[in-house]
Amino acid sequence: MALAAYRSLLISAVKRARLSVALIHATEVDPPEGRKPIDWKLLTDLPVESANQAIENGAWYSMRWKIKLFFKIKSGFNAEKLRRDMRLMPPAYVKPYVKRGKTDAADAEAICEAVTRPTMRFVAVKSPSSRPS
Repeated sequence: MALAAYRSLLISAVKRARLSVALIHATEVDPPEGRKPIDWKLLTDLPVESANQAIENGAWYSMRWKIKLFFKIKSGFNAEKLRRDMRLMPPAYVKPYVKRGKTDAADAEAICEAVTRPTMRFVAVKSPSSRPS
């Protein structure tokens, strides 16, 4: 009973609300050969007062499609199941594999090299209660 009353209140509130919308019509000028050009019609409540704002809003909408595609691929490949257990290596064990100066790239290369060694020793992950404060 309360849900039905809430729905009717919500619907009447929506009917009374004024909403300004803008239509952005985006078309691709030079599509790749053999492909149909992109032709989007976007209805938005974001402000569009210039061509630059229309382009920015179109970019936001295109990003939504990329994010949606990412999560579709991620769930399709069951990426969560591919996660590995965390293993920690003391920096002293990695140091011999650093070939050149102290850079992030050199450190990353050394870590990749060290982790593939069959004799590499890992340290246990400490629980929060056993860590020094």
